[in-house]
Amino acid sequence: MAFSIYKPEIFVLVVLFVITDAMCIHALNERVYPTLWETFGCYVAPNASAFPLQLRVYWPNHTELVMSPSSCFEECSFQLWEGRYFGLSVNGGCHCGTMLLISPSVDKSKCSTICLDSPLEFCGGVNAMLVFEIKTLPRLPARVIGCFMQTNNQRVFNFEEKLSCQFFMSHARCATYCLRVKRTQMFGLINRSYCYCGNSFVSTLARLPFSLCYHPCTNYDLDLCGGEHAMLVLELFQIRV
Repeated sequence: MAFSIYKPEIFVLVVLFVITDAMCIHALNERVYPTLWETFGCYVAPNASAFPLQLRVYWPNHTELVMSPSSCFEECSFQLWEGRYFGLSVNGGCHCGTMLLISPSVDKSKCSTICLDSPLEFCGGVNAMLVFEIKTLPRLPARVIGCFMQTNNQRVFNFEEKLSCQFFMSHARCATYCLRVKRTQMFGLINRSYCYCGNSFVSTLARLPFSLCYHPCTNYDLDLCGGEHAMLVLELFQIRV
């Protein structure tokens, strides 16, 4: 994170990067709304195209008038957004991304429009974006638990969320997905491109030699992503930032 400070006014520049993969497919059993963020500030723009968060999410599951911080966070997470900021405005909807250009925030009263989907929360204002900062991240590198067999008839986790990424996978991507979408205690990788999230093992768990999980992740050979029918399972521990 880079900060540039000028006088007499203060200007803050935060530069991050966007990681998206259109070929990633998630399979959810149910929706949850984790509270992992804090209010960062209210930012006014001359129009909706000039908001500090430039990646807009066009929601497949919500209308522009039915939104809340939780539903915006959820949709950003489904996009495999790995940044730390997301925001809402009345005329701009939900924005997220990891490239953030911000000037000093204004009084939060300009972002005090009540969310129709959540009347106890605020959803920004007209040409005013209420920005939230993610405060909980997965701890990496993660502790390895073991290498286990996973087939159509042999599962590793009792309950699982699955993420398939054809072009890019890493421990950071899988751990972030499992933490933000389901807040599980473990994550697992198999066959270089598949991520699983779970809280407990099945009773018939079959442990394998670690060498069978010794395959690099798709397009990221600094991490191991299991092998064919061999899932590398790691501990998911969250930290506050």
